[in-house]
Amino acid sequence: MGAQAQIWDQIRAARRDGLAVLLISADLDELIGLSDTLRVMYRGRLVADADPATITPEELGSAMTGAASGHLEGPADDGTEAASGAEAGAASGAEAGTATDAGAEAATGGEDR
Repeated sequence: MGAQAQIWDQIRAARRDGLAVLLISADLDELIGLSDTLRVMYRGRLVADADPATITPEELGSAMTGAASGHLEGPADDGTEAASGAEAGAASGAEAGTATDAGAEAATGGEDR
């Protein structure tokens, strides 16, 4: 078994045990495949709250670059509405978030490319 497969197995085991897992990855398929919830932050502001069962890697990448499509937008944690794609597109820098435990949220960092 390769190192990546071992890490994925450990993440899945932690999920089964009800633990929150912070996953930092540039692999969008990996984020989608291992997450229960995806949160995207752009310039420090929550711009998307997505279900990994329905989001595509293209949609996730779009949200991470500030061009989130409408169905990805959700309420920010502080009770304010998430930025629209146009508002987010005016900023630079992206972060994607993932939570692997129901009710637990964690942010992962993204890099400008």
